[in-house]
Amino acid sequence: MFSPREFSHRGGGYAEQKHVAENPPPCSELSTLPLTTPAASTESGDAAAETGAEDVLYGEDYVGDFMYKEDDLEQDMRREQAITPNALRSYLAEFISTFFFVFAVVGSMMSSRKLMPDAASDPASLVMVAVANTFALSSAVYIAANISGGHINPAVTFGMAVGGHISVPNAICYWISQMVASVMACLLLRVTIVGQHVPTYGITEEMTGFGASVLEGVLTFGLVYTVYAAGDPRNGALGGIGPLAVGFMAGANVLATGPFSGGSMNPACAFGSAVVAGSFRNQAVYWVGPLIASMAPKTLSSFLCPFTLPYTLTIPTPKILTLHSKPTLTLCRYSHPQNTHRKSSVSQTQYPNSPPEPAGTGAAAPTPGDRFLERHRSVEAAKVLLKEKKKKKKEKPKVTTTVACCYGCGAPLQTSEPDAPGYSDPETYALKKKHHQLRSVICGRCKLLSHGHMITAVGGNGGYSGGKQFIMAEELREKLSHLRHEKALIVKLVDIVDFNGSFLARVRDLAGANPIILVVTKVDLLPKGTDFNCIGDWVIEATAKKKLNVLSVHLTSAKSLVGVAGVASEIQKEKKGRDVYVMGSANVGKSAFISAFLKMMADKDPVAASAQKYKPIQSAVPGTTLGPIQINAFLGGEKLYDTPGVHLHHRQAAVVHSEDLPALAPQSRLRGQSFPKSQVSSGNGTGEKDNSNGLTGYSIFWGGLVRVDILKALPETRLTFYGPKSLQIHMVPTDMADEFYQKEVGVLLTPPTGKQRADEWRGLETERQLQIKVEDVERPACDVAISGLGWITVEPVSRVLTSSDTSAKGAAGEVHLAVHVPKPVEIFVRSPLPVGKEEREAEAGRAFQIAHCPYAVH
Repeated sequence: MFSPREFSHRGGGYAEQKHVAENPPPCSELSTLPLTTPAASTESGDAAAETGAEDVLYGEDYVGDFMYKEDDLEQDMRREQAITPNALRSYLAEFISTFFFVFAVVGSMMSSRKLMPDAASDPASLVMVAVANTFALSSAVYIAANISGGHINPAVTFGMAVGGHISVPNAICYWISQMVASVMACLLLRVTIVGQHVPTYGITEEMTGFGASVLEGVLTFGLVYTVYAAGDPRNGALGGIGPLAVGFMAGANVLATGPFSGGSMNPACAFGSAVVAGSFRNQAVYWVGPLIASMAPKTLSSFLCPFTLPYTLTIPTPKILTLHSKPTLTLCRYSHPQNTHRKSSVSQTQYPNSPPEPAGTGAAAPTPGDRFLERHRSVEAAKVLLKEKKKKKKEKPKVTTTVACCYGCGAPLQTSEPDAPGYSDPETYALKKKHHQLRSVICGRCKLLSHGHMITAVGGNGGYSGGKQFIMAEELREKLSHLRHEKALIVKLVDIVDFNGSFLARVRDLAGANPIILVVTKVDLLPKGTDFNCIGDWVIEATAKKKLNVLSVHLTSAKSLVGVAGVASEIQKEKKGRDVYVMGSANVGKSAFISAFLKMMADKDPVAASAQKYKPIQSAVPGTTLGPIQINAFLGGEKLYDTPGVHLHHRQAAVVHSEDLPALAPQSRLRGQSFPKSQVSSGNGTGEKDNSNGLTGYSIFWGGLVRVDILKALPETRLTFYGPKSLQIHMVPTDMADEFYQKEVGVLLTPPTGKQRADEWRGLETERQLQIKVEDVERPACDVAISGLGWITVEPVSRVLTSSDTSAKGAAGEVHLAVHVPKPVEIFVRSPLPVGKEEREAEAGRAFQIAHCPYAVH
């Protein structure tokens, strides 16, 4: 990490400072300045030269009262020196040393991830990377110090170039060597280690991009300052101790800030891993801060010891040459970092009455530009501090993932409560912990769920026996409140069978201004003949009514993989370096969607392919996922999070017994069950009833969970039920409905299942009166959606109108219904979902046999 000694291949750093202290350099340039007064005689020139360093002001373009101009030939010389054999050897040495340094550092990250599955939270992985940085950097600097100066780091090269220790053409070639070496090292790791992706540097959630850049700048400042200190001639010949001191500084910096900003300090290392991984997220952090900070150590070292750092020179007495008719004084000037920023434009300046500069001239006062920059930095620092104070008041800590969790459900692992989620037997837990493999542990509950067992996930209505609760909407909002202040991509899932009941409200409170992709799941359950284009339009309209702006809407099926490819493409397009969060209500199909997503991505992304081994568990039990699950699903390093399903109290799953939950989940394509007027049994022996009032005066039971009283119906009104086939539908006269329900609940009307649960059942306590206006008898009037179950389509006409029925086309009126449900369950009236009619028409004749019971005949 040192500059070349000679002008183009080794000068300025640790190796050169030793050499300069022992062998003073010859005069590299001769400048002649005419003297016009006797005071400026040859003797005075000798006296001035004999004062040595006292009359030579390094870093300024004047000596005493005499001004000089850099020879125009110097620029051409620097360009030629950039391609000399010595320079080419320097570039090769820089390439080799940088290659092995990056290979060791990035390889140590991949090794720690291989040995420790939870390396992100394991302190041992941080120590491993820090030790690799120390040894690799010390060795790389040592092997290249006497050839190229051992920069290894573009920030060090930049600081040396700004300080004048290395020319700009040389610095550019150094940069190219370092960048190419870093990319080649990371590419070698990527090709040879197929099962892992090349890790990239990233910042933690507690830091902003500006804060991380400042932190990286401070680290780079310490590193470059150590380079100057290690090369201080006053420390004597340090030999290999100098590179070792630089390596120790790098290792200490990684230990101190690795978990926060990554502790890169090296733009080349961050650049190489980003190129190979294909993700340039926060890349500016590792360039802006280090490059700016690399200029400060030289200034500070010169201020603390202006004559000995970075050079201690003994200026030989120059010879006096007479090149003009006037007396001249020839001055020796050695190229120094401070003289690169400003050169005098005056080649020959006459001073007829100027007194000689007194001996012992020190460092020049700061220039106006330096003072301006200093004031500017002070003002900016004050603004940053004020901004950080304001931000700390608003920020809430993000949920940490340091606790080992079950990869199937996200519950924290524990060994004390066998009946609670996250339980693992002590032997397995101890063994996995010993080998740092806790991220590959699945709890006992998930093992049973994966084998089809319906575990009693809740005790009572939504709580575990140990006092643990389903995650509620407010809890999820609190846990994910950090998303409002971060850049993330939100994937919101909604169940098409229970669109209104599963639509998570106030999602913008969680997402903030982050983009949202709306994914509608389980579309394979819709009846045959359904036009998905019409369904998509209906979803867009319903979403707009809920005042939620989304990037796009996708209709998907995790079972048949319909539409999953489109979602995967949209996520890849829109994530742009951001983490992806999948959220929705309980049992909406998040885990199934993630499994299908990983399966679809496996052909394109090897990281997603490897993530399929530890994917979340799928189950019909609401609330299968109990905690956030982090999944490494993208080659660029972004994370995919499966969040816990929100337990909404207004769904049927909140009131039924856990063993009855499978009955609420449709397992096959829905088939509408219709109740036309012409098939209602009258009990008069003819099978027909006076049809003047249609369904008026009848009640329809949908299992034991819903009762619909038809108070008023238009002629030929039809009700079509869409929901699980396991819930049978029964129709009886309204005046006998109460007696029928009390006798048959738990028997014909299930769920609840069994007499014991029926005795504990609190009944249908909520009643809602609906007055549905019918404006067009040729179209369905509306849907009555039951949260957590399905929906009922209300159609005023159930037969095809003929020419003789034209008077009925303009008929309009109202349908009055009374809908009874358990107390917390909500009822939604919405525009009709445009599903296919093939199955519904076929089921019209079958519905009555399902509904017929002794109470229908009287």
